[in-house]
Amino acid sequence: MLNNHHEPLVDAQSEVIRRPDDVEPFPSGRITYLAPLPLPTAIPPYGPHIGELNDGYMDFGLGLPEVFTWQLIFGGPTAGAFMIIVLFPLVTGLPGIIFGYGNGAIWESMVGVFEAGYENQSICGPLILLIGLGVWHHAHKKRLSLIPTRFNRQRR
Repeated sequence: MLNNHHEPLVDAQSEVIRRPDDVEPFPSGRITYLAPLPLPTAIPPYGPHIGELNDGYMDFGLGLPEVFTWQLIFGGPTAGAFMIIVLFPLVTGLPGIIFGYGNGAIWESMVGVFEAGYENQSICGPLILLIGLGVWHHAHKKRLSLIPTRFNRQRR
């Protein structure tokens, strides 16, 4: 098999020379570079689990909470409520249109599904949100008691 690769295996961003202390913020967190040179892979070095970083030491194992946690806690109940209150009645009316029921029957079925969904979602939505926040709070309290691995940065 011929090896005729003409394109580079690394992208332009990984060719930028970074120092070991470089911290690069982005909208949902930060990238902390641990090595002066990129590792011999196509992926740039990345450390999401770095807690505290200064000239004397680096704490590894307690990074900032990930953004996906907040997206799941707040987006899950919100998207569920939208689907149950708005989309389910519309999907319920679609078979009525396909099978040729009258406008009154289609509307009554859609209103019935909306009222049942709204009643259930007004109870379950906040309950799911509270459960998600409770799980986050429990994990956050557990995170406060963990002792990270501390690396002395003066003796590398």
